[in-house]
Amino acid sequence: MSTDTGPIPGEPDAGRVDGGEQPLPDAGEPPSSDGGEPLPDAAEPPPSDAVHFNLVIRQTEQACSGCGIWFDPQGDPTQRPRLVVRYRDGGEERTLEWQRGLERPLYAYYISNEGTSRAEREDTLLMKRSPQRTGLLFADLSPIPAGAEILEARLHAHIHTHEGLANSDRSSVLTVYEGTREWDFATVDWNHYAAGARWTTPGGDGGGVVREIHAGRDMQDRGFSKASPNAHFDFTAHVTALQAAR
Repeated sequence: MSTDTGPIPGEPDAGRVDGGEQPLPDAGEPPSSDGGEPLPDAAEPPPSDAVHFNLVIRQTEQACSGCGIWFDPQGDPTQRPRLVVRYRDGGEERTLEWQRGLERPLYAYYISNEGTSRAEREDTLLMKRSPQRTGLLFADLSPIPAGAEILEARLHAHIHTHEGLANSDRSSVLTVYEGTREWDFATVDWNHYAAGARWTTPGGDGGGVVREIHAGRDMQDRGFSKASPNAHFDFTAHVTALQAAR
């Protein structure tokens, strides 16, 4: 299985929206146990090793009525969505891959408010503004060492060769949001992110914008189409930010 070893010339920066926790307001002196000297400050909690590549993908601009963007392996497990991350740790460069069926899975699923069998939604990403279809991606990136420098993170996805992208579509836009729920691949649906646990908003809870994928500049102009379906997109800035937040 091949991996990219460098950025694609001409591809726009896949930056994410800056954000982060805001400092809490000063609440005054900490309480004391006996009315005397304040208690010592509580110890800082240890950093979490959990790093989740958790994305919610929606079509926010639709080229025509019913036009969507569809990534699908079409029965070939090697064409399932795949995340490839290159990093440097201890002076050495390494590459890890995530894909369902490998040691490190990348889960892909799409949800809609219409009935479809679960098997038809697994490992496929179908995004439509109308009728609504939302794509979900999830991977645990904790195998990357905490101190490693991210060099590149690239998402590979196979365009459905019959219906994945209209030949004339240059105006559709996918907006990729940071997921706020750890959804369950076996039970997720339009109303629930896990069995008995409802999305705050049916159709998936998304946070800040990670990046956009434009049918024109990010797909057609880079040679990705139904005839040349092996697309890939840069998520280096996002994975770098996830790594920095550990």
